[in-house]
Amino acid sequence: MKKPSVTFLFWCCGFIGLCGLHRFYVGRTFTGFIWLLTLGLLGLGQIFDLFFIGSMTRQANLLNGMGQAYGAMAHVNNTNTVAPIINVNVSVPGQAAPSAIPSAPALTAEEAARLTHNATQHATLATPATTPVPRG
Repeated sequence: MKKPSVTFLFWCCGFIGLCGLHRFYVGRTFTGFIWLLTLGLLGLGQIFDLFFIGSMTRQANLLNGMGQAYGAMAHVNNTNTVAPIINVNVSVPGQAAPSAIPSAPALTAEEAARLTHNATQHATLATPATTPVPRG
């Protein structure tokens, strides 16, 4: 497991001209060579990396953990394919087809009246007051 404090110490080596050592440490060898040959992209890349040391180290640890997990499952063929979903509905002649949606429980007359009253009350409140617009 890589530590952000060690990554920061490698980043500090840029002050003596060894820019990019922190990138080698977190596994970014290609950009590590670029930082080493260009003095950290003329210092701008080095300063940029100061703000991203934590996320670079975290990402390296995540990738390292995934690599260990896949190394343990090297025999598994993981191709990330999506299986098709097929719905088959068989109906027998003379029988009603089963409903895909279960029926709701029946309402009593009192519940139905209350719901109807609430719906009409809300519809009345939602109707905007209009004034006739003169045309002419």
